[in-house]
Amino acid sequence: MTGRLATRLGRLARIALVALITLPLLAAPARPAPAAAYSKRIIGYFVQWAVYARGYEPADIPADKLTHVNYAFLAVNAATGQLYSIDTYADFQKVFPAKNGLPAQTWDQSAANAAGNFGRLRDVKALHPDLKVLLSVGGWTLSSPFPAVAAYLEAGVPAAKLAMGIPFYGRSWETVPATDHGIFQSGLAGPSQGTDGNWENGVFDYWKVVELAATSGYTAYTDPLSQVPFLYGPNLSSWRTAGGLFVTYESPASLAGKLALIQDRGLGGVMFWELSGDVRDVADSASLLGLMAKAFASGSTSGGARPWQWLLLAPGS
Repeated sequence: MTGRLATRLGRLARIALVALITLPLLAAPARPAPAAAYSKRIIGYFVQWAVYARGYEPADIPADKLTHVNYAFLAVNAATGQLYSIDTYADFQKVFPAKNGLPAQTWDQSAANAAGNFGRLRDVKALHPDLKVLLSVGGWTLSSPFPAVAAYLEAGVPAAKLAMGIPFYGRSWETVPATDHGIFQSGLAGPSQGTDGNWENGVFDYWKVVELAATSGYTAYTDPLSQVPFLYGPNLSSWRTAGGLFVTYESPASLAGKLALIQDRGLGGVMFWELSGDVRDVADSASLLGLMAKAFASGSTSGGARPWQWLLLAPGS
C-alpha cells in the first residue's frame, strides 16, 4: 500500500470513527437480534428533505423490506473530521404526529433536539431492532473532503463489500422525435421542476413513471440490446409542441436481471436512491423495493444473469 493511499484510507477511517461515535444517537434499546431476513444487503437512502414537499417521513419507511437505511446527508468538516447537520430543524426539531405504530413526538422533545428525523429513526429502530441506520456523509456538493473511489479498489475491497446502485427515478427529455419511439434521438431536458413527481429538471420519481406508463398516450418499450426500459408519449410542458417525452428508468423486469447478476457474482447487495421515489405500496408488483426484498429473502434462489449483464462487471467495461 502506497503512503498516499494509506493517508487517504487513514483519513476515511477517522471520518468513519466520528460517524460511529454519532451513530449511538440512533440506537434502540438493546434487544436480541432476530435471524437475518435477507441473504443480501438492501440499502435504501432516506433523504432529509423528503419531509417537506414530498411528504415522506421516517414513519413511512417499509423497514421490514430493508437491511439498512442510509440517511442523507450529513456534512463533514474537512479540517477536523467532525460531522454536522445541514438542516437542524428537520434532523432534531420538527415534530411528527403519531403514524404507522410510532408515537407522536412532543414539543419538549423538539426543545431538547430529540425530535425530528433522528428522533423518529430511533422510534423506527425500536420497532425493527435488526435494521441498521447509517449516516451518509457528503453527497452532491458536500463530497470534496473524500478521496477517489479508486482508493477502495486499489485497496482490494472484495465483491461481498460492494453494493450495486439502483435508481428509483427516471431521466427525461421533451421534444424528442418519435423516430424509433425516441431512442437515440435528441431532445431538451424536461419537464421543468415543479411538475408532479418531478423535483429536478429532467428527473422523475419512479412512481411518476409508473403513473405515466398507465396513462393513455404513453407506451413503455425495452431496448432489445441493452434490455433497458424507456417510455415515450406526449410532452408534459404545454408550450412544447414538437416531438414528445422520452424517459429512461428502472423497471421490475430490468431490476430482476440486475438482482440475478448480484447473486451470480457474489456482490454484497443493493443500494438505491431513494425511498420516497418508489410506489408507496411495497406489496404492489410495480414496487422496486418489494422486488428486492423478495429476491433476497433468506432461502430464495434466482436464475442466472443474461449474457448482456455480464458486461456490466467485465474487466475493462
